Formats: sequence, C-alpha cells, structure tokens
Amino acid sequence: LLVFSFAPSINADGPIFNGLPGDKKLIRGANGTQNPGSTDWSDPVSGSSGDAIEVLVYYHNIVEGPTARNTRVSVILPSGEKKNQVLNAKLWAANADAINDTLTINSDQTVKVEYIPGSTVWYPNAQGNPSGQGQVLPDGIVTPAGVSLGGIKGCWQYAGFVAFQVRLMHTPT
Repeated sequence: LLVFSFAPSINADGPIFNGLPGDKKLIRGANGTQNPGSTDWSDPVSGSSGDAIEVLVYYHNIVEGPTARNTRVSVILPSGEKKNQVLNAKLWAANADAINDTLTINSDQTVKVEYIPGSTVWYPNAQGNPSGQGQVLPDGIVTPAGVSLGGIKGCWQYAGFVAFQVRLMHTPT
C-alpha cells in the first residue's frame, strides 16, 4: 500500500515577505489631521488640502531560518495634482524577491503629495501595531533606493513597520 500525503508548507531557499494569513497589507494610510493618533489604517484613505496623512509600511520575513539581508523599503510618491493620488510601495532584500503594493489617497480637490522631512520612523519587532518611540530613519524612503532596515530575521516576532507622513497640498489657480 502506497500512501501520499500533501501538507501545505513553505519551501524556500531564502526569505519571503508578507505571504501568510494574518499578514497586514504592505502599505496603508490614516488621516493624522482629521483623526490624530488613529490606528485605523486603511486603503484608500481620504484627505483634504493641508492634511497630514500617516503612511504605514508593514514587513514580515515569513521563512524561519534565513535572514533577509540588506532589506529596503521604498515608497514612490506621485507627481502632479490630482484628486486620486497613488503611492507605490516596494519591499525587497538582497536575497529576497521584491513585493509591491499601492495606497490610494482620495481628496475632494486636486492636491499634490509632499513628503514631510524628518518623519520616517522604524518600528522593528513590532508585530501587531507600531507603538512607542520607534527609531528615526534618515529621509530617503520616497526615493527608488529607499531606506535600509539591514537584516530581518524570519518569524512573527521580527515583523515590523516603517511609518512616515505626507502632506496634501493644493495650489490655487
């Protein structure tokens, strides 16, 4: 008698990001002006000219064992003024495939999205939600090279977040 058994498993030679049930969306937002201190992260998020939008990027190396080397996070901001702005997030490591996601910011008027300098904060090993002071990161998350998080170990306790703020600006015509 020959019996075959198939069980779901992760068979990877290296790290994989954000692929398990319970993982959060890669990028979400909250309106920090209309709802200060809100942890109601969503996509899309709504705002008006002058509002500060909190942007939250989540990461989790789901493979126990291999460390994701030279992990980087980048969020590219859209250019120009529109009512619906789409931010493009990317998470990758030297030994892990990149994952991408988007966040839409809706406004009742045309706005441009501007990064607020000095607002990037890292919450390593945060699991559920960012809390506490976090570690200030250098500006650069809104560039193609992004910011470096170094090595990220694989398992739930090493999941974390990178947060920053953008401001919605309307130029009167």
